[in-house]
Amino acid sequence: MLELIKEKINLGAQQRIIAFLLLYAFIYGLIWSGTEPLNLEITSSNRPLWRLILIIGALLLTLLIYFFILYSKYLERFGLNYNDTNLQVTVRSSGSPVITTELDGFHGRVFNLKADYHKDEMTWDLKASAHNASSLTIIYQPNKILNFYVRISIISKDKSITQLKWIRFEPTISIPDNRIENEEIGYPLKVVNNDSFLQTTINIKDVIKNTFSKAGWQFDKVLQIRARGSGKIKSMTLK
Repeated sequence: MLELIKEKINLGAQQRIIAFLLLYAFIYGLIWSGTEPLNLEITSSNRPLWRLILIIGALLLTLLIYFFILYSKYLERFGLNYNDTNLQVTVRSSGSPVITTELDGFHGRVFNLKADYHKDEMTWDLKASAHNASSLTIIYQPNKILNFYVRISIISKDKSITQLKWIRFEPTISIPDNRIENEEIGYPLKVVNNDSFLQTTINIKDVIKNTFSKAGWQFDKVLQIRARGSGKIKSMTLK
């Protein structure tokens, strides 16, 4: 349930309202099912008062949990809001990609990337504080092709050897690449609609578990994000 709530909270104002109502219904039902079998005196002697306490209590608890989820601290966010890391300023590129900013009717200011998929690469180093991130959420709109990559460090079980790998995330593949000896492997990407943009949340540790962990490797660090292709990016958030 909490994963569904987190997903809807990130999908805009309308979905946030739905997320709040779902969370309230869940908490109300949980409290009711836990207290009714106890046959407390207040539940039988003064039903109206008990219902009022139940409604207000569930509402307060819902507000507490909802805003904790909504404002849970992120490790680093690339975007155009205050305190965000600016994609345009911090990019390290090869080839001749161009990054500009523009206004979108739904999402406000966004980055516009124009690049040759086969020749241009745009790479961003992460802050040291984001190296231990367990998830990456991207809100974007591709123009034909816009693929994202994550540069990770994996470490052997006895902590004696580390390797650097690129993971390429693609919505057109259905299973992870099993050629883990390669420097770059492909991994399926699941996306949802977010007001004409796409949104994806990548669980980095699950990705490692489904690929390199089968050969004894463990997650060490996430170091960089890379994009290839053209399109728009609202934000990339690491938690």
